[in-house]
Amino acid sequence: MSEYNEIPIHYRSYAANPAAGRTWDNVWSAPTADPGINEESLRCEIQTYSSATGFWLFRSFLVWDTSSIPSDAIITAAEILAYVVPTGGIRNDYGSSIALDVLYGASAYPHYPIVPADYSKSHYALIIGNAAIPTTASGEWVSIPLNANGIARIEKGTGGKTRFCIRLDRDSENNPPTSDGYIYVKLSFPTEDKQPKLVITYTSSQSLLVSTLAFTDVTKESLTMNGEITSGLATKRGFDYGAISGALASEWYEEGSFGPGAFSKEITGLTAGQEFCCKAKACE
Repeated sequence: MSEYNEIPIHYRSYAANPAAGRTWDNVWSAPTADPGINEESLRCEIQTYSSATGFWLFRSFLVWDTSSIPSDAIITAAEILAYVVPTGGIRNDYGSSIALDVLYGASAYPHYPIVPADYSKSHYALIIGNAAIPTTASGEWVSIPLNANGIARIEKGTGGKTRFCIRLDRDSENNPPTSDGYIYVKLSFPTEDKQPKLVITYTSSQSLLVSTLAFTDVTKESLTMNGEITSGLATKRGFDYGAISGALASEWYEEGSFGPGAFSKEITGLTAGQEFCCKAKACE
């Protein structure tokens, strides 16, 4: 069993400012966002400061590099973890919680890098996760579990990029507010290391195979041991090593989530002329 737990490689929030005016229908169905109205700090927001000024509707977009997940991996669970700060000006007509929807888009939506045209609702039809955020929350990590459709949209292997859109449920449902004010959920603080994370739990259908490779960087007093996981997944990898004339009495290993790939460890303090042996190893 292994876990992918990473922050996105790109993310942005956009709002629309249609030339025809910011009525609900105009901003909800806008084909593109205003490139000048965007946020590095992610937000899902509906603003109506007054009936006369119309609506601001922010949608958030996230892209993760999931190419490190083996193409044969069997994903058993996935969630988005977001550090959430709800609004201080919640509308009375919205109740005691704010709901967020995670949506999957058509192929290549949102783009990498994210562009204003990613804003259009027409690109996102399938809700693959949902979470209710209490309006009393003052800043906390919230889990948004992905359903089976969401898990199926995670791209594995070489070039894999997993991309989602996050919107308020009222936005997804085309349900405009009935009073002035704003609904505001902030999803990240980039300068405080609280970016959203995609957490994926998976196993591999392949057997774990490990190879011992030749020493490199050999000097009179040091060398580098090399090994490679050629298939499968491991939670530990390392080496048994020692003098060639005796048992491999020493051990080094590291813990984590490891798929196919090379690993190494430098050994120092050797004696010139000493014979040395090692064996690479890994375990699930």
